[in-house]
Amino acid sequence: MAHLVSGLREKPRCLHQLIRKLVEVTSREVEHVFLLLVFVGIGEDKKLESKDLFFRDLQECVWYAQTLHKQGNLVTAYCLPRYINTGSVRIY
Repeated sequence: MAHLVSGLREKPRCLHQLIRKLVEVTSREVEHVFLLLVFVGIGEDKKLESKDLFFRDLQECVWYAQTLHKQGNLVTAYCLPRYINTGSVRIY
């Protein structure tokens, strides 16, 4: 909570104002993005190889998923929506 309060530019006068400011600060720190999951293998041998590629644009995520899938039947890729802290990951 201390890092949220440090993002405030001026001291709030009341609890209502503090809550409103905290919501503003938090909403800037999280974002809806698309996570590209990449699996390699078939059946029980299928393993998750990548779960750390995040995209702001669904079309770009899907393009990578389709391009990876074209490499062969062993590669499967999906784009899933996620709500993440923008400071914790790199977003493409």
